[in-house]
Amino acid sequence: MDLQQRICDRAGEFLFFAVTPPRQTTTPERAQEIADIARKRLDGLEPDGLVLYDIDDESDRNQAERPFPFTPTMDPAEYLARHFGELDLAVVVYRAVGKYDESDFRSWLTEQPDQVLSVFVGAASRETPVATTLSRAQSLRAELRPDLLLGGVAIPERHTRTGTEHLRLLAKQEAGCSYFVTQVVYDVNAAKGLVSDYRYECAARDLAPVPDRVHVLGLRVDEDAGVPEVARRGGAPLDPQRTPARR
Repeated sequence: MDLQQRICDRAGEFLFFAVTPPRQTTTPERAQEIADIARKRLDGLEPDGLVLYDIDDESDRNQAERPFPFTPTMDPAEYLARHFGELDLAVVVYRAVGKYDESDFRSWLTEQPDQVLSVFVGAASRETPVATTLSRAQSLRAELRPDLLLGGVAIPERHTRTGTEHLRLLAKQEAGCSYFVTQVVYDVNAAKGLVSDYRYECAARDLAPVPDRVHVLGLRVDEDAGVPEVARRGGAPLDPQRTPARR
């Protein structure tokens, strides 16, 4: 059974290998070397899917001075097309949708092969100028590629601050998300609280919860590329008998 079908069926756990594309200043030759190394690691791990992140400047989210300057990275879709060749593997391509105007985003949607899934990421803050809003991107996907399996971002630590992250997940689910992916889980209790509140809110609304890929495994930094490589595990259906008690 392929990954997309397993996600739709909410069946089992999934192992992902996640990478951030090289910096935009990386030469094509060096980018190919980095991709080749990643492919060798994929062969050894035999994951269910590859995740390619789309990095955006989020200085509007936090005004504190950064310890290092933001460095743009390659478009993950272009990195995949140019440097990974034929992959017998599902690929989750992140899209920081605010960076792309609607015509480019439409073209990208219509060109994606069946093996590609995506996670749409919205603006860092309400003040951030965007070319395409998250809601518009979701609408375009529903119009042009309803078969492209869509995921959303889940942030357990934000749930600790606001107590409303589970409602964000439900709104994304109603907008077409079939799965969620967390950032690195720094606080396991925050993650458990989010999963619990999401599960109980789904029950209250008579909705079936969708899989949540919780990032809990190792992080390795490729010093040459300057980007992290991550293994993510998660995706088991939320079992009412195993879900943490409501706080």
